[in-house]
Amino acid sequence: MDNSRFQQCHQNADILDNKRQDTLAQQTRELMENVFQIKIILATDHHVIPQGPCLLRKLYEDAKETKYEYASTALWIKILSSAFYESAIFSLSCEFPPDNSLRRVDIVLNRYNESGNYQTGVLYCEAKKVDGSEADVTKQIRDAARRSSEHHGLAGVYTLAVIGTKFDMQYYDKAPDSFYPLTHGYADIDSEACREFLNTVHLIKGDTPLRQAPTVPSNA
Repeated sequence: MDNSRFQQCHQNADILDNKRQDTLAQQTRELMENVFQIKIILATDHHVIPQGPCLLRKLYEDAKETKYEYASTALWIKILSSAFYESAIFSLSCEFPPDNSLRRVDIVLNRYNESGNYQTGVLYCEAKKVDGSEADVTKQIRDAARRSSEHHGLAGVYTLAVIGTKFDMQYYDKAPDSFYPLTHGYADIDSEACREFLNTVHLIKGDTPLRQAPTVPSNA
């Protein structure tokens, strides 16, 4: 193959790759714009935190009353492990790095891809104690989302910011570097807001962030 044809092949590959990424980004934005229109039938008496004495209720009370971060982390590990109970697909990791740096994220939900035999971090969670700062946890979770998406070549990732028993969930779209709300701000998990949490759990299970196609090096 002569040099001109070789360069043309690279240019065509670049064009196709850019179109593919633009299409993926547009589909992601459309999904996020319509996310609140998703209807999931839930029993009217369903709760994430059971009303009677049980382990989840105890962890919830500890996170609400104990001014230590470990209590919040313990609660949300249990909530996430109960929500993503499909153990052959989902796993939880604590103090997990979003990239090759020394940075650590409190909780990461990984999804196993059987066909490719690899795991992908789909949800990143930073947990603060009950009187923690919204600004601090928001800054940390957004940093983790950007790092993970860049390092693992993902189109985006889901985020869960926690302050005690309150939570806020968003989706990070790498293409426009934007965060899309999946819930209506920080709300207590033992309230009507639990429906938003459950809706988002269903969304994550059905719409796992995709890996981006690698960019073909240019010969220019």
